[in-house]
Amino acid sequence: MTLGNKLFGDDVHLECVVQDNYHARILISQGHIEGKAPNPEEINTFMINSGFLSALDFAWYNPSSGIAAFDALARNFLRTSSTSAVQKIVFLLF
Repeated sequence: MTLGNKLFGDDVHLECVVQDNYHARILISQGHIEGKAPNPEEINTFMINSGFLSALDFAWYNPSSGIAAFDALARNFLRTSSTSAVQKIVFLLF
């Protein structure tokens, strides 16, 4: 989360980890963002402007940081109602 916060200017926080006999679940929090799903071109522009290159479908790579972002689907972004800016909600960073 710290990495995502740093790369994208997010404010995501780890709240807790819940473990049962079979699974671990991570609970995170993020401020409310109102908006709608962006189109694929808006997501591409956002990722390119953030320094990422398209690697595979819904996967991106940032050569300067060595970070890969996966699950970059429309459901994981919002175009904000207030500014129409594309905002990353959540995806996997490695």
